[in-house]
Amino acid sequence: MKDIETRRGFLTTLSAVGLNLAIEAIPALAQPASERPKEGDVLVSIESESTNALEPKDIPLGGPPLLAWPMDAVDKTVRRD
Repeated sequence: MKDIETRRGFLTTLSAVGLNLAIEAIPALAQPASERPKEGDVLVSIESESTNALEPKDIPLGGPPLLAWPMDAVDKTVRRD
């Protein structure tokens, strides 16, 4: 019976350590392009290859809707995923 308790304790400890390592690794897997928009992001046009931030003059008043991606203003990462 003692052998079963030792094995069970070992497996419980091993599971807890593995779970802890997995939880720590999850944020490292996050891709900057798939993060949600953040404060300070600017908008860039989906249709344009350039990463120039949209300004009010770029959006015609009463014109068709303009689709845009958020972009990190500091490192120029376009969040399109």
